[in-house]
Amino acid sequence: MASLAGRRTWQLGLLLLLSSGCCVALILFRMWRTNSITYVFLLWNLALAWVPMLAAALIAWAEAKQWASPVGKVLLCLIWFFFFPNAPYIVTDFLHLTPRFGVPVWYDLMVIAFCTWSGMALALSSLFLVQWCVQRRFGRLWGWLLVAFVLPSASFGIFIGRFLDWNSWDLVAQPRRLFQDLVALWTVPRYETSAMAISVLLTVLLGLMYGMVHLAIGVTLPVERLSDSS
Repeated sequence: MASLAGRRTWQLGLLLLLSSGCCVALILFRMWRTNSITYVFLLWNLALAWVPMLAAALIAWAEAKQWASPVGKVLLCLIWFFFFPNAPYIVTDFLHLTPRFGVPVWYDLMVIAFCTWSGMALALSSLFLVQWCVQRRFGRLWGWLLVAFVLPSASFGIFIGRFLDWNSWDLVAQPRRLFQDLVALWTVPRYETSAMAISVLLTVLLGLMYGMVHLAIGVTLPVERLSDSS
């Protein structure tokens, strides 16, 4: 069981790298073909999507090796949580899809689709790793409570990132202005309705995708067996 879990982990990592590599290749080809940097921002978004994945991998490693630094674990968990919305955020980049000179619109559709899939895969994979760690330490109920809290939180984070133009690091860089914007958000009916609708729809989308991932990988295996991989 341990060797199987380790092999699947490496396979997943390679597939995530391959998926991201395809995104880079598509964008570089577009830059060469059009001599423009129209969609180069997707590379930055993809890099940000890797942050929660790397943090989750370190959390899982620390849990498996029984790393005894509580401060380090808390810091990793905070980095993962606050950067997690950056991974599924890429789905909103479809708003940029429009016919442009130099390449057919279907090519740009594929560029955004590849990046969106890569972001979603990174999000779901990192959430699975963190849920496994919580489930292993505190039990299955707490693992699913984590999921129930993270998905709507991330969906709301995507909204304020896309439509209010805030970034994850603004929690530290500009906390006061961010708090003021969030307070103002709930005092303007038009923005309040949009925030609720978009957050709910994204939560449903992420929830359905995550549920399918669990069923596909057979997550019904007992936690004790999964923990043997340590």
